[in-house]
Formats: sequence, structure tokens, C-alpha cells
Amino acid sequence: MRSAFLNFFAKRGKYPRWKSKGRSRESFRIPQRISIKGRRLYIPKVGHLRLSEAVNLTGFNHKSTTFTLDSSGHWHACLIVEFELPKVALPKLRDNHKTVGLDAGLKELLVLSDGTKVTNPRYYQNQQKKLSKAQKNLSRKQKNSKNRIKAQQRVNKIHARIRNQRHDYLHKITSELVTKYETIIIEDLSLKGMTKTKLSKSVNDAALGKIRRQLEYKTRWNHKRLIVIDRWFASSKICSNCGHKNQALSLADRAWTCQHCYAEHDRDLNAARNIRQEGLRQAGLVSSVAVGKTETLNACGEHIRRSAACSLNDYQGSADADLASHSAQAASAMLVETRTPSAFKRGSFSCRFMLLAILANTPKHLTGPYTLKRWILISSWSEK
Repeated sequence: MRSAFLNFFAKRGKYPRWKSKGRSRESFRIPQRISIKGRRLYIPKVGHLRLSEAVNLTGFNHKSTTFTLDSSGHWHACLIVEFELPKVALPKLRDNHKTVGLDAGLKELLVLSDGTKVTNPRYYQNQQKKLSKAQKNLSRKQKNSKNRIKAQQRVNKIHARIRNQRHDYLHKITSELVTKYETIIIEDLSLKGMTKTKLSKSVNDAALGKIRRQLEYKTRWNHKRLIVIDRWFASSKICSNCGHKNQALSLADRAWTCQHCYAEHDRDLNAARNIRQEGLRQAGLVSSVAVGKTETLNACGEHIRRSAACSLNDYQGSADADLASHSAQAASAMLVETRTPSAFKRGSFSCRFMLLAILANTPKHLTGPYTLKRWILISSWSEK
């Protein structure tokens, strides 16, 4: 009753109606006197029934059992038991191979930050031709006839097979992830909005919401850590190498090259790495400067400050300006990042850098956004 009204107020279903034989699943509930020994289930006034697998309820407080008949003609017994999870501390959050970021998608079901890709089996789309043929055969049968009931059962068996294949695959994948990794980082997806697009059939077939639900309770049962980042974090557009944000990236771009550091990225793998980095940042394990934001000046841990910075116009008349103006007519330039050497750890120092590299034969991928107006010459750096 509670779930029915929650779905109604969330506009996921109609107003709740009373249970009916024609439109409701056949089910009944027995609150007590149910016992299981191995692969045999005892029901009062019915006797012993054989189970498909052995169930061990030793040490669990049995509450009730609900029996349900699915559309394919199989009975299921749902046992509700009460138990307490042992109080075990979660593993310490570390930035190592035991921490992984997951990017969920449709081309690949999951892409891990370590490069592992989980294929999307597309069970519904693979069975769609067979299902369409069975549904067409059903539509030709006369209503309330025995042949129509048989045709409906064939359609139900195809749906049941698709459902069972998907459940089995997702349980194996999520169990393997929880067993292998200590910390799993995912992003909060707007599945309700995704199902309203032209890709709704593929989104429902992938069952992305079921993956998150299984990860949530399996990490809790196995005393692992699950971190969910904000859905508005631009994981696909941010370069995982330098943090530059590609505003022009579209959904059709599966691979792209960063215009700042010229690193080549696979869209899904880059998103998984950014998700991992953002999750660690939210947990306070890495720098508070977010991925894609303006990075603070640093020199590999050295405390430095920029003492003077001047543009190219301040060097008019000098040899450096003559060299730059002369080379700008026939060459392109790029800004070269230079860091203060870590060897300067004692005393005050002042060293001069010219962060301007003139390239006689500039490759095509380096030309474009860099012009003379954007060149900056750093005159000196000094220790605080």
C-alpha cells in the first residue's frame, strides 16, 4: 500500500486499486510455521515442496514467507528474515588500485577507471525479433480462447528468459566488483530523464538503476565503501590529464583530443577516471581543488610565490622581444609549463625563466588557440 501511494504521488503509476485476479499477480503470505531443511520447504497443511536450490536459515530469525506465481507459471518463495550485521569498520580510504571509478553507459555497460570494460549484452534487443513474432501470433488469436492463452504463455516465457538473463548477469558483475575493490565510486544518474529520450529502450534494457541498487546493499553487506558523486559533475567533458573542460564536446563524440595538453581520450574511460578523482576529492583524500577548476600554483610541494609577471609589451627593445616578434611572422609558439626545481629547499633563491618556446616547424595539432596576446613571460620565482 505504501509503495503504491508513493508511486502515485511521484507520478510513476495510477491511483491504487484493490487487488484483482485479472490484473494482479497471484500471491499469498504465510506469517509463521514455515521451515526449510536443505532443498525441502515445509508449508502447513500442504506438506513438503522441493526447492530449486538449498537454503540455509541457521542463525536467522524467520518472519514471514510470501509465495508468488509469475507470468511464466513458476512459483517463487520470498522469505523475510531478521539478522544483525556485525559491526566492522570500513576499510581505510586509499588512493590505490583498490579504489575504482565506474562510468555507466549504453555502448559499454560499465567502464572502470583502470581500463576494464564490461560489455552490454542487450538481452532485450537480441530477443526483440523473436518476441515480436510471438506477439504478432498472439494478436491473431481469438479473445478468451485456449489458443490465445497458449500464445500468451509463449510471450511470457520470452519475457521471463530476458529478465532472468539480465538478473544473472548483473548479479555476477556487481558481486565481482564488490569482491575485488574496497571503494567504488559512481555518479548519480537521472534515470527518469534518460527514459524520456529516444534511447529509452536501451536505457531500460541496460537496467542501470538495478546496478546501483545492487552495489548499495552488497557494499553494505561486505563492509565496503560506495561513494556517489553529483550528477551535474561534467565527467565526460573534463580532461583527466590536465583538467581542461571541453565545452564543445557532444554526445556523438566517442573520442576527443584535449586542446590544452593534446592528450587523446576515450570518452567513457576519461569519464571513469574523472569520477574516481572527484569521489576521492569529496572524501577529502586528494586536493580540495576540483578537477576542471583553476589549479593553484605549486612546485611539487615547494612553498613559492610569483614575484613578478609581465607581458610581452614590457620587453620592448630587449633581445627577447626582438626574437619573439621576429619569429612570430614565420612560426607558432606554445606555452611551456616549467616548475621550480625541488632541489632548492634551503634559503632564498631567485632564478629567471622564459616560458616561451619557438617552434620552427610547428605540428598541425599545436596551431590554433595560441597567439602573441596569450604569451606570458615569467620573470622570476622566489621562495616565501
